[in-house]
Amino acid sequence: MRRCFIVVFLTMLLDSFTHAQEIERDYYDSGHLKFEGIYVENEDDIIANYRSYFKTADLETRLVTVPGKQGLQNFTIVDYVAPGLLSTKHTMANGKLVGDFVFNDYFENGELQTRIKGSSTLPQLTYKEYYSNRKIKAESTIEFNNEVKQLDYIMRDASDFTEEYIQQNTSGTLVSYHPNGNVAYKGAVVDGEEDGEILYLTPNNDIIKKYTIKNGEESGPGEVNTFYSNGQLKTHTETYNGLKSGLYVRFYEDSQIAERGYYSQEDFDGNGLESFKKGIWRNYEYHSNGNLAEEVTYVNQLKSGKYQKLDEHGRILEAGKYLAGEMHGVWQLYDDRKAHFLLRAAISLKGRPITLYQDLHCNKTKEQPATHKAFLKTLHTMFPSNYRPIVVAPLSSPTQGINRLGSEKY
Repeated sequence: MRRCFIVVFLTMLLDSFTHAQEIERDYYDSGHLKFEGIYVENEDDIIANYRSYFKTADLETRLVTVPGKQGLQNFTIVDYVAPGLLSTKHTMANGKLVGDFVFNDYFENGELQTRIKGSSTLPQLTYKEYYSNRKIKAESTIEFNNEVKQLDYIMRDASDFTEEYIQQNTSGTLVSYHPNGNVAYKGAVVDGEEDGEILYLTPNNDIIKKYTIKNGEESGPGEVNTFYSNGQLKTHTETYNGLKSGLYVRFYEDSQIAERGYYSQEDFDGNGLESFKKGIWRNYEYHSNGNLAEEVTYVNQLKSGKYQKLDEHGRILEAGKYLAGEMHGVWQLYDDRKAHFLLRAAISLKGRPITLYQDLHCNKTKEQPATHKAFLKTLHTMFPSNYRPIVVAPLSSPTQGINRLGSEKY
C-alpha cells in the first residue's frame, strides 16, 4: 500500500478512547516527516486526525473525522496520488457529500485522465475524460443525486466516485471527442436512455449518423453516412422514424456516383412500416480509366427505361430500353471486336423478350439515316397494314428514321 498508518485496534468504545490516544509521528530515513496525528480503526469505523507526507515533504493525505460521530460517514479529506496530483478533496456529513468536491484519476505518466467536480448545492456535476496527450476525450453534465451512503471505505479517486454515484440510469448530456479534438458524439440521456437529437461525426467533422429520439424511439428525419478508409463518402441515406426514407446515393471510392434513388415506407402486411425502393433508380459502373461502363435504370426495383453499356473509350456496346425487367423495343448490340453492331426489335411477352426482327451492320453504317430507314421499313412490313406500332428506343437509334417513313406508319 502507498500509505503506512499506525493502526490501533480498539477493544473499547472509540469515543472514550479518542481522548486518551496520543499523537503519533513517523519519519523517513532521510529524517523527513512521514506521518503525524491520530488514526485508529476497528472492524466498523475509524477515528482520524492526521497528515501524511511524501518523501518530497509534499502533503499526501489530510484526513479529519468528526468526534462523537461515525468516522466513515463524517469526515473531511484532502488526498494526493503523487506530489501535486490531487486525487480528491471532499467532506461527508452523515453519509452525504457537503459543499464542493472533486475526484481525479491519472495516467501512469501523471497526466489527468478523469476529473469529476460538483457541489452538494447543485443538482448536476461535471465529468471530464482526457487523452494521455491532454486533449479532452469526453465531457458530460450528469444528474447528481446526493443520497445518503453507508460506505465502509473512504472514496479516494474518480473511479471510486463513479462506482458509487454515477449509475447506468443517470440523466445528463455527453460530448465525446476524437484524438484530433473534433467532436465524435453529441447527445443526451434521460434515465440511462438516449433522448433528443443525437449526432455522430467522423474525425473530419462529417456526419456519420444523425437522428432524434422521442419516447425511446427514433422520430422524424435523420441521415446515415458511411465512408471509405480515405474519408471519401461511400453511402448517404436519408431516414424517417429510423427507417430508410428519401434520397439514397452510393459512391465509388473516386467519388463517382454508383447508385442513386429514393426510398419510401409502406405497411405491406399489417406488421408495420417497411422501407422499399420507389420510383426511378439509376446504377452506374465505370472502367478503370473513369469512363462510364454501364448505366441501368430501375423503376420500382425492376429494370425499366434507359440502358447502355460502353467500352473504356466510351463507345456503345449495348443500348436500349427495359420495360418491367425485360428488354423492350429497338436495341443496338455490338460484337466484342466492335466491328459490327446489331439492330434488334423485340416485344415483351409474358415476361420474356421476343425478337421480331434484327439486322447486322458494320460500323460504317452505324447510326446512318439510310440504315435506320431500311430497318424500320422492313420492320413495318411485318405488321398488318392497319397497325401503328409504338417504338421504344434510345435516342441514338432507328427512331430518328420514323419521320422519314411517315408518322402514319409508327
